Amino acid sequence: MKILFNGLLYSKQGAGISSYAKNLMLQYNNLKKTEIDLILNDSFKNEFNNLKKVIVKDCKSSASRILTEQVKLANKYNKYDIIHFPDYASPIVSKSKRIATIHDLAFITVKEHYTSNQIVTKKFLFNQTIKNADMLICISRFTYKELKKYYPNISDDRIRIVNNGFNKPIVSNINSNTDITKFGIYGEFILFVGTIAPSKNLIRFLDAFKNSLTINPKLKFVIVGKKGWGFNQLEHKINELQIKSSVIITGYVTYDELEKLYNRCLFVAYPSIYEGFGLPALEALSRKKAVLLSNIDVFKETIGSENALFCNPYSVEDISKKLIDLIQYKNLRDRIIEKGYEKSKEFSWDKCAKETWMVYEELLRRDK
Repeated sequence: MKILFNGLLYSKQGAGISSYAKNLMLQYNNLKKTEIDLILNDSFKNEFNNLKKVIVKDCKSSASRILTEQVKLANKYNKYDIIHFPDYASPIVSKSKRIATIHDLAFITVKEHYTSNQIVTKKFLFNQTIKNADMLICISRFTYKELKKYYPNISDDRIRIVNNGFNKPIVSNINSNTDITKFGIYGEFILFVGTIAPSKNLIRFLDAFKNSLTINPKLKFVIVGKKGWGFNQLEHKINELQIKSSVIITGYVTYDELEKLYNRCLFVAYPSIYEGFGLPALEALSRKKAVLLSNIDVFKETIGSENALFCNPYSVEDISKKLIDLIQYKNLRDRIIEKGYEKSKEFSWDKCAKETWMVYEELLRRDK
């Protein structure tokens, strides 16, 4: 079989779908899967050198990437048995078998967090994918349920659930000389990792965090991740609460720096109101750190109800209570760490890649 994997969403500082694309490509590259070619931006032409590549001029925006995917590359697709797009926007026109990975349906479920233009574009491309894709990969059972909720007529024969992996600890770097004091981090801190966006629920969390400062006035809240849509609201909230000296926003950090931050933090908070999977929670548990999570369905699925401390993401009072409990009680953190670490062993990018490859093989067998 001959497969084309779209890597145009991959970027050095990318999270979410970018991380998913990168890690699948790394697995295929390490396994020397010569059956697969990659579509890559020119900036990354020297990466993944065990695989063949279709190189395109760097896409500087989502609009230019979509134009490249849907129009400029259209004549390339028919040379392949399967084309795998790691997001909702698979090619509208192609004679090849098409696979798309569905990460979430946030543009429907929490559409208030998107602009009207984003919703129109995403809905159009998503609907085309639902209509044309031969197989849809959902990254969690939660995403599968969301898909069936909004598109009940999709046959289960066209859907497979393949869980994400996550970035395992870089053991050699935990005790490295990597300097995080350059971010102003010295004492105890709570860590958040992820793109700063409204769905991450950081505005309510800041209210709760301010309440926790009565217990430990020197505690810091460290936010690691790209500044997404809604970042101005976050800055406004920090100023309004007068906690600028207690909140540290690092922006992008290196792998070594992130490893050190995980290693040094008191615990990790991930209070999202909506997620398709939630990689940082597993990253934290695998590094033997306790996690405070919102009590949304996907976390109950991927993390398990006994492996984290859960809070109501819509209640500042409940977030505050759970936050203070984790700050005060080391035995509570230790209990979560013991159980959560074992849970994290169930997921890996290696497993994700192997199960994804099985979807490719299954799809081709259908024609035989």
